[in-house]
Amino acid sequence: LGCEIGKDCSLGQNVFVAQGVRLGCNCKVQNNVSLYSGVTCGNNVFIGPSAVFNNVLNPRSAVNRKSEYLPTRLDNGVTIGANAVIVCGTHLAHHAFVGAGSVVTKNVPAYALVVGNPARQIGWISAAGGRLSFNADGRATCPESDKIYLLVDNEVLPLNEPESSYFALLNKPPLSIIKRVISFAVVGLGHIGRRHAALIKAQESARLVAVCDPLPEDQLNWTARLSENVPLFE
Repeated sequence: LGCEIGKDCSLGQNVFVAQGVRLGCNCKVQNNVSLYSGVTCGNNVFIGPSAVFNNVLNPRSAVNRKSEYLPTRLDNGVTIGANAVIVCGTHLAHHAFVGAGSVVTKNVPAYALVVGNPARQIGWISAAGGRLSFNADGRATCPESDKIYLLVDNEVLPLNEPESSYFALLNKPPLSIIKRVISFAVVGLGHIGRRHAALIKAQESARLVAVCDPLPEDQLNWTARLSENVPLFE
């Protein structure tokens, strides 16, 4: 059993990829990086030069711990800065950003910017790499791409505007977040017809769709249902 490397990946000088490692598509691994068994990377992951990974928390030369390897997962779009250390057993959610020289000892949320030893979150960063400054309404515009992001219950949601619907990515959204996204679409982004829609991707095979009438924020009428193929408008 070897490793798995997706298409369009770039591996720098002196890079080691161990058995069982998985790299998605378009990953860039810079010089002097060793990816040990247990490391899994999604698509578009950037790993800076001399970044360090491990797969055992308490290694001893005289003790065989091959059965105790802990997985490390880097989701799509994650960036690891130069000389950063990623301690095994951690999960870096999509588009997390680890500053150079940081030591990551716990999970990192999506779009979070973390630095230091141990790494602590100091802000949020967009998929394009721009710092996000959220206003009182929880809205920020990426300075790199002009895309809009929402901060809801301490989670960042990218909000796009394809034609007459609004999209936000989130895992298993509670109803409070659905209400907040709908409210933002109706009150913050203006009228787009008789009804507004907020589409939240709950998981790969299902979509949670919430629809409401364009009424004042405190009078919103909305319904939600879970299905694999739900039209945005009825």
